[in-house]
Amino acid sequence: MVGLAHAYSAAKLGRRVVVLDREQASAGAGATGYGLNVVSGQPSGLAWQRAKRSGEILQEIAKAVGLAMDQRGLMTLAVRPEGLDLIESFAKSPMGEGCQMLSPENARKRVPVLKDGGFLGAMWSPHELRYETRSFCASLSRWLAETHAVTFMRGVHVRSVFPSRIDTSAGPVRAEAVIVCPGEEMLALFASRIANYRLTRTRVQMLRLAPGRRMRLPVPVQTDLGLLASPGFAELPDARNLALRLANERGDPNGPNIRMLAVQATDRSLIVGDGRVTAPSPDPFMPANTEQQILGELDRVLDMPDRLVVERWTGTYVVADRPLIIDQPTDAVRLVMPTGGFGASMAFAVAEEVVADLFVSTASGPAHTSSHASE
Repeated sequence: MVGLAHAYSAAKLGRRVVVLDREQASAGAGATGYGLNVVSGQPSGLAWQRAKRSGEILQEIAKAVGLAMDQRGLMTLAVRPEGLDLIESFAKSPMGEGCQMLSPENARKRVPVLKDGGFLGAMWSPHELRYETRSFCASLSRWLAETHAVTFMRGVHVRSVFPSRIDTSAGPVRAEAVIVCPGEEMLALFASRIANYRLTRTRVQMLRLAPGRRMRLPVPVQTDLGLLASPGFAELPDARNLALRLANERGDPNGPNIRMLAVQATDRSLIVGDGRVTAPSPDPFMPANTEQQILGELDRVLDMPDRLVVERWTGTYVVADRPLIIDQPTDAVRLVMPTGGFGASMAFAVAEEVVADLFVSTASGPAHTSSHASE
């Protein structure tokens, strides 16, 4: 997703673009996640603004490519009193712009499949947009190739990057400027520069559910179980009380962190998650009770009798002490790594900024090595 966002921004400026991808099809975190452009819950300030701008660009793309934004907005449910306090504080904060507190009765009017008595209150955010992850990347790639003559070289390994040349398994590629979007890969390119940021990884466990009967989830729904994974909530004073409550519920301090977020795909199945384990090399094995905890939280708030798990998968993203890394190995090269799973929410705004800055830099004179910079 991050690489495609930069290809889109460069193509819009009329640049000739080549995308080098080691995979034959998009398989990173952007293609395996919820497909949700999240605004409410982003870190305050620039990250929040970028998420909003990315939503605007996504709507431009959807219109141009002919893609539907399947769901709009986000309903956050307070299952716990401490969660209710936190979403009320968030709604009153500057980051709560446009958000609205709802009683359980009014929340069920918007989302009829919510259970009566399953939650104490809700916060409605109007900012979020959801796209179909399994088709979005392929459709955008096709459109970029057909409309902007973007060249895609897939199944290609990039060995090294220089200011005007990229050495690949398919031969050298000449380029005026290079944007490296390595995803979770930390050792292949610019490893020493990436090491400066002390990155680690988070592995996420996801599920796809088939409802036992025909149902519609008109908007994405999450509970307060995972709010502390969102910096915009976690940085508020009321987050401490929710953290204590969840620590007592969790029991095992070394177990996966659990969130319940559900979105509905175009085939009417639900994409649900997630359990998260963070480590330099996360254990590939996820405890069975992680799935049980996710589904237990879902069953508290959604009326889905006879639901069936039809798919299971994991995704991985990098984590750092900041939501975004933009590194400048030379004037003509940028290294871009969103962290914390925020790539899908800010990629297009970040790409717009990086591409604009990059071509100003390359037009100003010869390339030179600079110290690393990040945001």
